[in-house]
Amino acid sequence: MKILVVYYSRSERTKQVADRIRQIFQCDIERIEDVESREGPSKFLKSTFESILGHNTEIKPSKIDPQGYDLVIIGTPVWAGTMSSPIFTYMKQNFLKFDQVAFFCTCGSNGAESTLKNMERLIRKEPVSTLSLTKKELKNNMNGKINNFISELKYELT
Repeated sequence: MKILVVYYSRSERTKQVADRIRQIFQCDIERIEDVESREGPSKFLKSTFESILGHNTEIKPSKIDPQGYDLVIIGTPVWAGTMSSPIFTYMKQNFLKFDQVAFFCTCGSNGAESTLKNMERLIRKEPVSTLSLTKKELKNNMNGKINNFISELKYELT
C-alpha cells in the first residue's frame, strides 16, 4: 500500500506527529509551506481570520502529487476551531486526487472535533480514521494515541 503523509505545522507540534506516523509506515511525507511568514501578532490575526472565513492562502507548490497514493494522511493544527488555512488550500487544490484519506490534528485544548468534521466536509470524503492530540497529550501520551490511530488504519485498510 502506498501512503503519503501531508501536514502543515507552524509550531512544530503537528510536524512531531507527522514524523512519527511516517516512521511507523515508512512512507512518503510532505510539509505544506507558506509563501510568506506567519510570525508576529498581525500574521497570527490574519491566520485566524483566514481559517474562520475559509479563505485560501498562498502556499508553495507541492513536490509530491497525491494522486497514485492509496492513502493520504493529512495533518493540521487547529486554528480558531478549524483547519489551518494552508491545509484548507492544499485540500481544495488536491481533493479530486485523494483515493482514501485519514486526518489528524493538534490543538491547545479544544476544537479538534469541529476541525476533523470540517476537513471531511471540505473534500466530501469520509476518512478511514482520525486522530486528535492536545498539547498535553503530545507531552504525555503521544505514542499511545498514535499507535491506536495506526492500528485502526491498518485494520480498516485490510
